[in-house]
Amino acid sequence: MVISMQYCAITREPSLSILELKKNYSVEVGESPDRKLSIEFCPDNTCDLFVADKGTSLGELDDFVYLYTLFFSDFYTLNEWKKFDSSLSVAKKILSKKKYQLFLDNSKSDLEIAKNVLCYLYKERKIKLYYIRYDEGVRNVSQTNLTSVLAVEP
Repeated sequence: MVISMQYCAITREPSLSILELKKNYSVEVGESPDRKLSIEFCPDNTCDLFVADKGTSLGELDDFVYLYTLFFSDFYTLNEWKKFDSSLSVAKKILSKKKYQLFLDNSKSDLEIAKNVLCYLYKERKIKLYYIRYDEGVRNVSQTNLTSVLAVEP
């Protein structure tokens, strides 16, 4: 399936999480004409495109992209990056934000807490994930079912 999505680049000071991703990978932040925010993350010849509904802050989308990429992305090229102390440190900073305090629980792992934050942002901010692949110069986009990836109730 080929889907055309047009987003204009946003100029802003990158967040700590986006800076961490940009150290090693291609990351583009954009906004559509109808004010939806997007972040396209390309660790290899394929990409994940995250799109958030109007009303979602860029900080919330940054948090979602980073936590999803660190804990749930299955890009093989991320395996080493996921082990870096700096990668885990940024995730801990995100998870400790005041707005996510409700999800903190010393008896839970960072993975479990991240999943709770991701489920919250997915449901409340209507974040969608698209997988992008280029075949013979054609951009093919397909939506990823985040409900099954995060195993949340719709």
